[in-house]
Amino acid sequence: MKISLSTDRNELTISWDAVVKSTDGTTADDLSHYTLYRSNSVTGNATTWTLPITVTSTSTYTGGETYYYWLTCHDLSTNVSEPSARVDSSIDSNITFYEPADPKTSISIPPAISSILYKETNSFGDNIYFDVVRLTSEETGKTYRSFAFLPKKSETEEVVTGLLFSRALADVKISYNVSGGIVGAPHLAPIRAEQAADNLSLFWFNGVEWVKVGGDVDTTQQTVSLKTKKGGKYQLRQSMKAVRFALSKVYPRIFTPNGDGWNDVANFMYEGNDAGITGKIFDINGSFVSDMARGDTEDSLKWDGKNADGKVVS
Repeated sequence: MKISLSTDRNELTISWDAVVKSTDGTTADDLSHYTLYRSNSVTGNATTWTLPITVTSTSTYTGGETYYYWLTCHDLSTNVSEPSARVDSSIDSNITFYEPADPKTSISIPPAISSILYKETNSFGDNIYFDVVRLTSEETGKTYRSFAFLPKKSETEEVVTGLLFSRALADVKISYNVSGGIVGAPHLAPIRAEQAADNLSLFWFNGVEWVKVGGDVDTTQQTVSLKTKKGGKYQLRQSMKAVRFALSKVYPRIFTPNGDGWNDVANFMYEGNDAGITGKIFDINGSFVSDMARGDTEDSLKWDGKNADGKVVS
């Protein structure tokens, strides 16, 4: 899906590719219509419109308000597809991929980094979507929820490896439930709802190990979110946060900045108060080597092993 929001935010145009396949991979030759949904929240009731199956775009008046839109496709046998990606008329104009059973758990992508999703502007030869999959078998110990945010090709559904957004603006979000004023699951120690911000953190799997990446807790929406460059596997865990500042992880401990794409960069993950955190590299004699760059998440820095002149140090 693609969207275009007018400069006054009064009109939103939504476009999509025509549906040509059923979920079993066979040609969809008995389609009847689309349904367009609009809601003022991701979990609220929606107003619906029926659109002809030949239509692949529509415009809607927003009045400058924020609404959320998605589609379903219907066939002549009254079968209904899973909901499409969700788009919104907020100032961010996100396209959001989410878990249908849990619409708050999602990855939202703003226009500033969305070009990689479309075959006209990416190197994958296909449009890309994110399949959001809950991994209940991993929800043990202190892990409350576990999800994979998998980038896939639209035509073949092949998982794309190495997809990296140009900036850490993709918003990964995992929701949690509160019951009787308590956050938790049967296998977790109970957390009072008002203490969630201090006791819930996101973890990301870097291919070797789980790395604590923190995240922002929204106790009203009951979500924990993180701005990042990457999809992949994320978990929401019971884990206390640093009050001020803490360096939570450095990986890999040994890195080889030789340009082979493997362990070329050292990553420094931190948590706590991000009041313009910066980093500098010095050698063993105390001489300045280089500034660190922003990392692949909003709460990280990285160093590529080069000095301020761009030369690999030894």
